[in-house]
Amino acid sequence: MASADESQRLRRAREVLARHARRLMRRRGVTGVDVGFRTRRDRVTREITIRIHVERKRPLRELSANQVFPAQIEGMPVDVVERNYRPCAAVVEERRYRDPLQGGAAIASVDQPETWGTLG
Repeated sequence: MASADESQRLRRAREVLARHARRLMRRRGVTGVDVGFRTRRDRVTREITIRIHVERKRPLRELSANQVFPAQIEGMPVDVVERNYRPCAAVVEERRYRDPLQGGAAIASVDQPETWGTLG
């Protein structure tokens, strides 16, 4: 369970990301942005960060100054992660009642649609 301090940092990170997401997504090579825990050496830490997803991470020496992402945005730490996404060929809106529930169904909170996920 998240501590009150962790919940507050998470809320702040979401607010900061909301102000900067559009600008970040316009940058070349960016495939997504979100809020999540920092990953170091393939291990997830408890540090809440603004994560910038890129097609391919490149060594700093290969980047010009304007290609480097800031270490922080409005005081929130930034983590750059390598992630590629492919669009789905089709989206099926299935709104049938299922009992028992079927794993793999897309789910989201009505009042917080950004907290989506997959059942099962």
